[in-house]
Amino acid sequence: MIIAEAPIISIVTVAYNSQRFIHQTIKSVLSQSYTNFEYIIIDDCSTDETWNIIQQYKDERIIAIRNDKNLTEYKNRNKAISLAKGEYIVFVDGDDIALNRGIELAVTEIELYKNCGFAIVKTENPKFIGPLEINSKDGYNLEYFGGGFLNSSLANNIFKTSFLKEIFFDESYANADTYLRLRLLKKTNVLVLTNPICLWRLTNNQASKKISYNNQLQQNIVFIKSNIFEDESFNYFEKERLKPFYYKLIYRLFKQESLRGNIQKAFAVKKYFMDNLGKALKYLFQKSGTNFWSEYNYSNLNINIKQ
Repeated sequence: MIIAEAPIISIVTVAYNSQRFIHQTIKSVLSQSYTNFEYIIIDDCSTDETWNIIQQYKDERIIAIRNDKNLTEYKNRNKAISLAKGEYIVFVDGDDIALNRGIELAVTEIELYKNCGFAIVKTENPKFIGPLEINSKDGYNLEYFGGGFLNSSLANNIFKTSFLKEIFFDESYANADTYLRLRLLKKTNVLVLTNPICLWRLTNNQASKKISYNNQLQQNIVFIKSNIFEDESFNYFEKERLKPFYYKLIYRLFKQESLRGNIQKAFAVKKYFMDNLGKALKYLFQKSGTNFWSEYNYSNLNINIKQ
């Protein structure tokens, strides 16, 4: 596909010990029907043949970088965002395969929706017939009351580079993909697509394999408090509707940490709740005259955390 006005796309591959699949990944990108792109490949100090394989490709669109030390996934993604010169960014990791017309179709569709800063692919989902533009408030309602609307493989997302250069990935999380999309949705509409961009593999190196349920709970708690409850653009009724869900997240996090024996963390969750949302204790935790906190044994702590 060659179009005079076609925007430049930055395709990013972050690879670590990917010798088994990296050939397929690079070939799939270089054979794209959409040809107006730069291809940033970052080898995160692999200990196998990954870097040697990358160096075999001499295409002028390739920008190949090898780290002197292992930076981990999101530091590399942010490094690539800083380097990117394209109008859009697509992440195709070292074990993914870009479909031949995947990027062409994604670019063609998102170019028609100027108010959308990113797009996610929802394949075989009867709730969505794409392309479909969704604004921030509708997006949050779908996310928190519709079963995780923003869950999507990063390989099947396309982002406007200008938005990513404002936000970047939060490197403090084991899996920052959904948290990035939550933060982007605060600034821009999202486009739902149904044509996949990539085929992605589930491997042991992926952040999605490392993320814990507790990590997901923490991300949502932090985001809702700082980006919705403290945001004046959300009215009283919208915030009140979300509060039961928010309280349940805190309950689940407390219960998870308690059952796993992380008593100090469980106490920290309760203290946070007491300090910020004490009035909700009666609503959520005091059931049938009993106190939820008393179900757990904190005798090993030199503190009294029972109400």
